[in-house]
Amino acid sequence: FNTEGYFTSFDDEKLWFKTYSQVTPDQTRGPKIILIHGLSNDGQVWEGVIYLLLSNHPQTEIITYDLRGHGASSQRFSHLTNDYKLEEVHALDLAVLSKRFGGFRPILVGHSFGGLVIQEYLLRTKFWPLSSHKPRAAILVGTNLWTPSLKSLDRDKLMPLLM
Repeated sequence: FNTEGYFTSFDDEKLWFKTYSQVTPDQTRGPKIILIHGLSNDGQVWEGVIYLLLSNHPQTEIITYDLRGHGASSQRFSHLTNDYKLEEVHALDLAVLSKRFGGFRPILVGHSFGGLVIQEYLLRTKFWPLSSHKPRAAILVGTNLWTPSLKSLDRDKLMPLLM
């Protein structure tokens, strides 16, 4: 019961997503997991992980998407560079994706740069009307505990969000 297509982000750019589920619409679903790839990859990098997750947790619904500038997603950034930082643009895209799939409390998993996107998202969630639901969990894989926003924000503010 996979679906794929484009969602429209906050600036009308189209970003590619794909959902994976073994559950029919009338069955009870488990948690939703959003997998966020690193730089120079796309959502397909998670295929082995998706297979293992669904084999061991068949009620789970998994969502991947191609970050802006990657894979089948829009390649446009230039119109945003004066208003937003790179990580903030990606975090806004994640907020829109979360809202598109019903404002659920997902488990966020980010590899490398995907983990930086999650950190930025967590730091800014309370300020963005698009992201009114705190994630159930955040898992950072091969990611530094740092985003440019931490230059001006205290690191101690991020740690409780990751616990």
